[in-house]
Amino acid sequence: MTRFPERAGLEETLPLRISGEIASKHLMLHTRYSVHLVYALAPNHAGLDGEHQSEIRQIGYEASGARGVRLVSGGAEPDDDLINYPIDIDRGDGTMEIELGWFQIAPVEHVHGPDHAVAAQLSVISGGGLTVRGLIVEGMEFRPLYFV
Repeated sequence: MTRFPERAGLEETLPLRISGEIASKHLMLHTRYSVHLVYALAPNHAGLDGEHQSEIRQIGYEASGARGVRLVSGGAEPDDDLINYPIDIDRGDGTMEIELGWFQIAPVEHVHGPDHAVAAQLSVISGGGLTVRGLIVEGMEFRPLYFV
């Protein structure tokens, strides 16, 4: 059972960008948030192994910035660099989640920004120019982590 009213399935494409955003007026002051992509993989998925790029974009907020993520566990041989990647987590309902990054809200941005938004983006780029297919996107979750 999913918390999202709709989901999108990717049949076949080359590079893909998935984005979500939230208005700063819906966020608590002095709070660090994480952004998670909730997704599933079709049995015939392809082109999703390897590193993809996530980025948290904001106006005046402190954020994790761009970093690599892996949607498919075991898609590459383990190496020392994998320690720096977020790990996908099985949610127990047929979906998985992965942290795309974090950001925090400070008073100045909140006061000036009911129309400001924090945006998260995932760029899925297949290695070797292969088409990407079989990604089922449930949605993005913006979760409070702790007060700062």
